[in-house]
Amino acid sequence: MTYHIGRIYHGFTLYSMNALQDIHSTGYHFHHEKSGADLVYLVSSDSNKVFSITFRTPPWDNTGIPHILEHSVLCGSRKFPVKEPFVELIKSSLNTFLNALTYPDKTVFPVASMNPKDFMNLMDVYMDAVLYPNIYKIPEIFYQEGWHYHLEKPEDPLTINGVVYNEMLGEFSTAESVLYRRAKQLLFPNSPYAFESGGDPDKIPTLTYEKFLQYHQTYYHPSNSRLFIYGNGDMDTHLAFLNQEYLKDFTAIDPKSEIHVPHSFTHEKEAVDVYSLPADENPSGKSYLSLHYGAGQNLTLQESLERSVLMHYLMNTPGAPLKNALREASLGKDVFGSFESDLRTPYMSLVLKHSYPEKQKDFEFLVRNQLESLCDGKLDRRQLEASLNIIEFKTREADFGSFPTGLVYNQLMMNSWLYERDPFEYLNFENTFKTIRKNINSDHFPYLIESIFLENPHTLKLRLDPEPGLSERKMKVFTESLQKKKELMNPDVLDTIIQTTHKLIERQNTPDKPEDLAKIPKLSRDDIQKSARIFPVEERGWDHGKMLFHPSESKGIQYTYFYFDLSAVPESLLPVAGMLPDLLGQLSTEKRSYIDISNDLLFYTGEFSVQTTAILPVNNPDVFMPKLIVNFRYLSTFTEKALDLVGEILTQTRFDEKKRIHDLIQEMRSDAEVSLVNSGHSFAARQVNAALKHVGKFEETMNGYDFYTWLVDLDDNFESLYETLKQDLESLIKIIFRQETFIPALAAEEEDLKHLTKHLPSIFSQFQSGDFPVHSWELPLNLPNRGFYTPGDVNFVVFGTYLSKETMQYSGKYHILQHILSMDYLWNRIRVQGGAYGVFCTFTRHGRVLFSSYRDPNIRKTLETYRLVPDYLSKFEADDSTMTQLIIGTIARQDIPLSVSQEGEISFHRYLSGLKDRMIQAEREEILSCTAKDIRRYADILKRAVSQGIYCVFGSEKAIKEEKELFTEIIYAVK
Repeated sequence: MTYHIGRIYHGFTLYSMNALQDIHSTGYHFHHEKSGADLVYLVSSDSNKVFSITFRTPPWDNTGIPHILEHSVLCGSRKFPVKEPFVELIKSSLNTFLNALTYPDKTVFPVASMNPKDFMNLMDVYMDAVLYPNIYKIPEIFYQEGWHYHLEKPEDPLTINGVVYNEMLGEFSTAESVLYRRAKQLLFPNSPYAFESGGDPDKIPTLTYEKFLQYHQTYYHPSNSRLFIYGNGDMDTHLAFLNQEYLKDFTAIDPKSEIHVPHSFTHEKEAVDVYSLPADENPSGKSYLSLHYGAGQNLTLQESLERSVLMHYLMNTPGAPLKNALREASLGKDVFGSFESDLRTPYMSLVLKHSYPEKQKDFEFLVRNQLESLCDGKLDRRQLEASLNIIEFKTREADFGSFPTGLVYNQLMMNSWLYERDPFEYLNFENTFKTIRKNINSDHFPYLIESIFLENPHTLKLRLDPEPGLSERKMKVFTESLQKKKELMNPDVLDTIIQTTHKLIERQNTPDKPEDLAKIPKLSRDDIQKSARIFPVEERGWDHGKMLFHPSESKGIQYTYFYFDLSAVPESLLPVAGMLPDLLGQLSTEKRSYIDISNDLLFYTGEFSVQTTAILPVNNPDVFMPKLIVNFRYLSTFTEKALDLVGEILTQTRFDEKKRIHDLIQEMRSDAEVSLVNSGHSFAARQVNAALKHVGKFEETMNGYDFYTWLVDLDDNFESLYETLKQDLESLIKIIFRQETFIPALAAEEEDLKHLTKHLPSIFSQFQSGDFPVHSWELPLNLPNRGFYTPGDVNFVVFGTYLSKETMQYSGKYHILQHILSMDYLWNRIRVQGGAYGVFCTFTRHGRVLFSSYRDPNIRKTLETYRLVPDYLSKFEADDSTMTQLIIGTIARQDIPLSVSQEGEISFHRYLSGLKDRMIQAEREEILSCTAKDIRRYADILKRAVSQGIYCVFGSEKAIKEEKELFTEIIYAVK
C-alpha cells in the first residue's frame, strides 16, 4: 500500500515520511485526529516487531506514583480481568520482550514478538491495560504493588509492605544512588526532576489511593501518548486495529504534561548530605565528593553525541586525562564520571569515591586545573577521535544484547519526540558523525569544556558524608512510630486495616476464574517452531591446528574469540588469574603506553574484553574445564591491526606500573562493593555453589565474594604485596597464553575467515610454547548457610543444591518446570504475597537446582516457600490448553533473537562442552511433549533437593541478625 503525506488512514493523518538510511528503515509519523495520539511507524525488514506506548509522566512528588502506576495497570483490565495479564503473557506468549519502564519524566510500556498473531495479541493486552485498568474498582492492586499497612491479627506488629516499596528500599541502599538522586533534585529545583519518579521509601507510604487514581486520569490518555511500532508488520492492519479497538473512543485533550524546568543557576551551588553505613563501620575516608554540571536543554543529536564523546574522552577510557589526573593525585579510592542524557535537561557528573571532606577543595582545584590545561592546547585530538570511533562503532553495529533493536530506536527517539521535536532526529546520525569528526580538529571541543565545566554557573558541588548506623536508626524510629501509630488507632481503624490485609491476601490466594483466563489471547501449538535453533560450528584447519567457525551475516564485523586453558595455573595464583582480565588492555606494553593502547583499541576494535569461566562437559558434570576467553570485535578492514594489538596486550603487557595497578585494584574493589548491595543474589548464588562443588569454589575464587576479600587484602597491603604480585602476573602471562592450549574462534562471514586465517600465524608466534603441569586444585568448599549483611535494606535469599545424574534425570521438561515455578508458584508466594521485587529458579544439565529472590523483605518466609515447592508440584493440575500455553511461554524463552556475538558465544560454548545439535533438538521435543503428569513427577525429585539444599543470604543487618539462628556465621560483607 502506498501512503501519502496529508491523507488520513484509519483516523491517522500522515504528517511526514522519512527514508532513514542509517537504520535501514522508513519512518512514518502519524497523528490520530480524534484522540490526539501521536504515532511513529518504522518499517524495516526486522522480523522482531516492537510495539510501545509511552506517556509523559512528570512526578508530582516523591511518592512514586509513576512507578506504582507502571506496575498497577498491568494487573488486570476491562477486556482482560485476570489478576496479572502481564504474567499470563510471560507464561503463554511468544514474546521476545515484555516489560514496563519508569523514567524521570516518562513511562514506557514495550512489547516485542516475531509472531504476527502474537504481536497483535500483545498490542491488545497492553493498550487495554494502560487505558482501561482495573485499578478503579480493585484497590487491592494499589495495596499490593504500591504500599499498604500489613496487619493480619490485632496482636501482630504493624508493618508496611508493597512491591514498589520494597524495590525502592533496595534502590536507595547504595551511596551512589543517594548521590545521584540528590544531585538531580538540587540541580533542577522547582521542576519534575526534583522529585523521585520511582518513589522515596520514606514518602511512598504517604500516597493515597485517591491521588493515585487522579494521576492516571490526568496522564494516561491518548493525547499524552507516543505510540511506536517497528518491524516488518502490516502497517494498515495495525493502524486499523488501534483506531477501531481503542483510539476512536477518546476525544483529544490538552494533557498539560510539559516538562517545565526553570532557567539555569545564576551562580554555582554547594550542598552536603549523608548516607548510611553499618553502626560498627569506621566512617573515615568514606566521603563522596562530586561536581555536577547542567549540560543544556533540549539537546540536538549533535549536542548529545558531542557530550557523550567528551565524557568518554575525559573519564571512561584507560587513557582518560581527567580520570588519570584524579587517580594520580590519590584523593580517593575511585573516580568516575557520567552523562545523564535521557532528560530534557541532561547533566554531567564527576565523582570521587571514598575520600575526605577536607579534600573537597583539592578535588575542585585539580578538576579545574586539568580542564584548563586541555583548553590550553593539551587536548589529545587523536584520543578524542578514538572516543568518537567507539561511540560511532556501537551506533552502527546496533548490537543491543537482549534489547530488541526497535526498542532502542524508540528510546533514542524520545530524546526529541517527548519534547515536541522531530521524532526522527536521533535516527539520522551519518552526517552528525561527519560534523563531529570535523569539529575535533577545531576549537569546538575546548569551547565545550569551557562552557560546560569551566564557565557554567549551573554547577553543583555536592558532598556525601557517611553516617554509621543511620539506616538502623531510621528503621528503629520507623518501626517504633508504626507501633505508636497502632497504639493510637481506635479499634475501628485497626479492624479496617486487618480487613484490608485479609482482603488483599484473599485476592492474592484466589485463582483467576477460568472464564477470565480464557479471555487472554492465546496461540496454539501450530504457532510453535518445532525445530530448535541450531548455531552451527565448523572445525576449520589452519597452519597450527584447528579453529572454530560460526558462519553468520555479520555486516563486515568479525567477532573473534581466543580460548586458553587455565589448568596449569597453580592454586595459589587463581585469585591473581581472576584479576588478570581487568588489567589486560589497561596497562602499558613493551611497545606502547597504556594511553596509546587505549586509543588503538578504540580505533581498531569495537570491543575488547577478557573473562575467566568454567565450562562443564555435558557427559561428565563432575569435572570442569577452566578457561580464559579473549573476546574482541573489529571491522574486517582492521583485521591485521586488531590481531597485532591483541597479541601485544596478551604477551607484552608490563606489570611494573605500580601506581596504576593499585588504582585499578581500588576501582575493582569499588565496583565490587556496589555490586554487593545491588546484586546480592549473584554473590549469594556463588557462595551456595562454592559450598557444594569444586567448580563453584573455582568460580568463587576467581569472581565471587572470596575473590573480593582477597582483593581487599591486596589493596590494604599493596605496598608489601606488590613485588610478589608483579612476579605472579608475569608468570601467568607465560603459563596461560601458550600455543599448546590456544583455540581461536570466529563468528563472521566466509570471506572474513580468510582474513583471520591469513593473519593468525603472526599472533600465534607471539605466544609462549612449553609444557606446564596440570594442577589438581584442592579448593576446600565454603561453609553453607552463611548470612552477609550489607548497607542495603532488603535481602537476596538463595537456596540450592546439586542432584546426581540418576536422581535428576535431566530432560527438556525442566525448562517447563522452571517456567511454571518462576512465573506461578514462586511469583505468587514471594513477589505478589511476600512483596519481593523478583524471584526465579534454575535447573541445569549438570544437576544444579537453585532458587533465588531479589530485593526481598523476608528471609525465613522465603526459605520456607522454597521448601514447599514439592507440595505444590505434587498437586499440580493443568488441562491440555493450559499446558499448551506453558509450553509456548517456555519456547519463547528459547527463541529470543540473538545478536551475532551472542550466537557466537553460545555456539562455541556448546561445542567445547560437547552439547550436540541432536541433544538440543531432543530437549525441544521433550518440552513440546510435556504434560501435567510429568510436572507432578518432579515433586519427589525436588523433595530430595529441598531436603539436602543449603542457602546464603545477602541482606540488611537488622533482618539477618533477627534470624541469626538460621546461619552458621554472620559476616559484614563490605570490608
